[in-house]
Amino acid sequence: ASARAIMAGLGRSFDVVLSTGVLSQLIVPFHRAWLATGTNWQRFDAAINAVHMATLVGSTGSGGRGILAFDVLSSKDAPALSRLVGLAGAALEAAVATEVASGDIALQPHPMALLQQLEFPGMASMVQEPRLTAPWLWNLGDAVQLVYGLHFRRP
Repeated sequence: ASARAIMAGLGRSFDVVLSTGVLSQLIVPFHRAWLATGTNWQRFDAAINAVHMATLVGSTGSGGRGILAFDVLSSKDAPALSRLVGLAGAALEAAVATEVASGDIALQPHPMALLQQLEFPGMASMVQEPRLTAPWLWNLGDAVQLVYGLHFRRP
């Protein structure tokens, strides 16, 4: 219902819809103003992610492309990420997988979880060819962000 209301406010769909790094920022104002348990934060974050994904898909017109560029980790929160600077492509992807498996870093949101949202009933019929990109590092000067891309086509 929330995504439908947002799309109704847009008034139309688009050939290309690009979400650039805002997903992780959507919950920030709530973290600054509310107190909640860890479990409730996880649920709220999942709800925000679901509405954002539904809005991205729903506002992409027939035959169009949807693209989500999203950060999953900052070196401010996980200094281990700084060890990966200089890696790219398959090497970075393998290093991230090793760090996640060892428990040194955790990805939030997990890229596979977002990809799986596109396979849920109600979304699966609205997307074709959903794919994740390899991760890349975005140097912000005072921190490094681990970023992924997710893209799909609307039938």
